[in-house]
Amino acid sequence: MSSYGSFTSQKGSYRITKLPEAGSFEYIFKNGRFFLKVDQFGPSFIQLDPLGGMTVLKRMERETFSPWKVLFSTGGRVLSNFDIYSAKNFSVTYSPSCCIYDLEFDGLDVITTITMDAGLPEAFMDVRFVNRSGSKKDLHAILCASFEPVDSLMDVWHKKDWFSVTSVSVLQSAPYGFECQKGGQKGHSSGMLRRFFCPSDQLRKAQALYSQFQCHRPVLRAA
Repeated sequence: MSSYGSFTSQKGSYRITKLPEAGSFEYIFKNGRFFLKVDQFGPSFIQLDPLGGMTVLKRMERETFSPWKVLFSTGGRVLSNFDIYSAKNFSVTYSPSCCIYDLEFDGLDVITTITMDAGLPEAFMDVRFVNRSGSKKDLHAILCASFEPVDSLMDVWHKKDWFSVTSVSVLQSAPYGFECQKGGQKGHSSGMLRRFFCPSDQLRKAQALYSQFQCHRPVLRAA
């Protein structure tokens, strides 16, 4: 373990500064109503009402970075706040209270803090950009997320697209954000769950990916 990082002075905390050859450094935050798993590439799994509740975020097998991230650019290529491979230097600090990602990109420090409420089913991501280059940088950043509500106890012969809908609200009279709806597998209204996720930043646009159109319902992503 010492070749990848070291324990910090805070109890239950560990900081990595080198990626493992295989596998991930995972850390779990949870309370009675919420389950959040992170690794060196950001949040990888979020579930409401564990163990059998709705899964609202899950990084797919071929995805490298978290589907909940911030994309940014200073005039060159677009990067994410979890892009460790492109960072000049990085550290990831896991602790019982939060997970902190500190990445350096050519004089720009990107510091991301992931935490959750002690009792409520809420998680938070705070991203800060610190310019250490000594010169002005033209920074553009946008929040991106892909929520796909899934029943954790779904039968193996079912498809999640049959029972879940993700929509985006951009009404001026109401908070903007994602609304996730999961229907009961047998069509019963008692099995329906609805959750609303509101980003702190302004939602600018939504995109329907018709290339993934399934069961009369496109996959919906927002940025």
